[in-house]
Amino acid sequence: MNSKRRFSRVELDFPITCTFIDSQSQMMITSAGKVMDISLGGMRISVPIPQPMINSDQLSYNLSLPEPFSTITGKGKIKWSDRDDEKQVIIFGMAFENLSKEHETIIE
Repeated sequence: MNSKRRFSRVELDFPITCTFIDSQSQMMITSAGKVMDISLGGMRISVPIPQPMINSDQLSYNLSLPEPFSTITGKGKIKWSDRDDEKQVIIFGMAFENLSKEHETIIE
């Protein structure tokens, strides 16, 4: 099956900080990670956190881009997640929530 994406993706390797709130325990975890790719719809991110922590379907993020760009911060909704036991990370896809026009322009 050949599915078409709504937005084209650009592969990246930029640091990101994500904050998750576990929907069951209400515990909050902040983790450094890396953005693997980005589009106007969202990002694919890798973080070294335990699998059970992805009881969260929402996150806040802080993505520092190189000059001349600025930092992109906001909230996102986790669409899918998968564990990479070899690298001991969780890889997940998130959709942007309320992406500002300024941040949309930076991503474009």
